[in-house]
Formats: sequence, C-alpha cells, structure tokens
Amino acid sequence: MKAGAPPRLVLLDGLRGLAALLVVLMHAADTTVATTVFDRGYLAVDLFFLLSGFVLTLAFDPRFAAGMTPWAFMRLRIARLWPTIAIGMGIGAVLVFSLSPPEVALRATALNLMLVPAQCGGKGLYCLNGPAWSLACEFAANLLHVLVLWRLSSRWLGAIGVLAGAGLAYAIFLHG
Repeated sequence: MKAGAPPRLVLLDGLRGLAALLVVLMHAADTTVATTVFDRGYLAVDLFFLLSGFVLTLAFDPRFAAGMTPWAFMRLRIARLWPTIAIGMGIGAVLVFSLSPPEVALRATALNLMLVPAQCGGKGLYCLNGPAWSLACEFAANLLHVLVLWRLSSRWLGAIGVLAGAGLAYAIFLHG
C-alpha cells in the first residue's frame, strides 16, 4: 500500500466482485433456461454502484482536498473504464453493421462510443451494448461527485439522501 493511501477494504472488493458476477450470470441467464434463478440480478448493479461509490470516495476525496482537479479525476475514470466500453461496443458494432444500413450503424457507433444514446433498429438507447446506460450514469455520478458532492457537509449529504429516498418512495407508490 502506498504511503498516505486509504486502507484497502478487501471485504468491499469481494462484495463488488460478487455483485459483478451476479450481473454477468443474470445476463448469461437471459439466453438460457435458468432465467428465473437470476431474474433479480439487476439489483446487484445497484449494490455494485453503491459499493463502488463508497470505495471511490475513500480513494479520491483526499486527492480532491489536495488539489486534484475535476478534469484530472474524469481523465482517470475514462482511462480506466473506456477501453472496456470500447471492446463491448466493438463486439456490438459487428452485429449492428450486419443488420442495419451503414449510415445508421456508423451514427450509432460514433455516438455510443461517446456514451451518447443512439437507437438503431429499435434495440434501446445503447444498441451496441445495452448495459452501457449504467456506465453513462456512472460517469454522470462521478462528475456530480467531483464538482459538487465531495465538498458538502454530512448534514447536506444526509438531506440529499432523505430527499432522494422520498422521491424513490413516491415513484414506488406511483408505479408499484
């Protein structure tokens, strides 16, 4: 461990790994008979992002306080996540190019590689890689954190949590 680095939380890393495995199994089950075993695997996405937010906060808030700029942080996040995104999009592009007109496929590929939603053939907002919506949300949350949230006191963060919880309860009440 580097001097001054936050302690490694092995249990949280293990839980993040388990959540990621459950998500993979849920997506794999979509193509098999065992869909009912992992049909609630999408909840592991929420768990993964919750734990990742905690781990990122521990790792980066001291760096923000020491002067790390929001743009340096976002460059690090992009460098870490974008290569995997590009591989997933590349695999999806092969299928889209085989099924769509070239101009639709090129537009979708260019936009999806920048994590901008683009439909092609009615296959959702990220037609090259359906789960890319979650990574787009992660980048948005990272940006919100580095620009605003890390500076707020616990009282303000608690108030935001209560308001978000109330909004969630209202949405559940409306939509079941």
